Amino acid sequence: MKKLTTISILTAAISLSFASVAVEIPEQIITQHTAGLNGDANANQNAIDALQVLAKEDATDAVLYSLLGSSETAQARYVDQPWQKMKFAEKGLAHLDKSLTLLKRPDTAPNVTFQVTTTAACTFIKVPKMFNRFEQGYGLIQGLVSAPGFAYAPARAKVGAYLCAIEAATVHCQTI
Repeated sequence: MKKLTTISILTAAISLSFASVAVEIPEQIITQHTAGLNGDANANQNAIDALQVLAKEDATDAVLYSLLGSSETAQARYVDQPWQKMKFAEKGLAHLDKSLTLLKRPDTAPNVTFQVTTTAACTFIKVPKMFNRFEQGYGLIQGLVSAPGFAYAPARAKVGAYLCAIEAATVHCQTI
């Protein structure tokens, strides 16, 4: 129960940070995304469907692909068959990788980098060990919170990043 509460607080804080930096994505989709991360399978599927439509319109939006990847990865929890779980997890992780690649564009705004990095890091630290993503997520969140520009991020966005960093540090300490 305690872990569920931590995850719920974490996803709520991250979604609040989305609201402060993602202006192109409708609030309803962000709300569905958040509900999906918090255990609502129907909301998660609705978020995936809506984000896929938006992705067809703009294949270069890093924030969009980070949300889609996060939702798809979460969808693995809501399906029964092992091959479906793998399909959604791998597809979601691929979209998160794409979102991180899109950050390399020279015109990427700092708030976009912050949001995408937080989303990818928090997702990577939560996927099962067999995906070998924990270290990548741990490195992303560690780099984010130690970056000089972090001090200038909106408070709500920093809360989400700090909660993710705490979760990552806790898991990291348990594996040492």
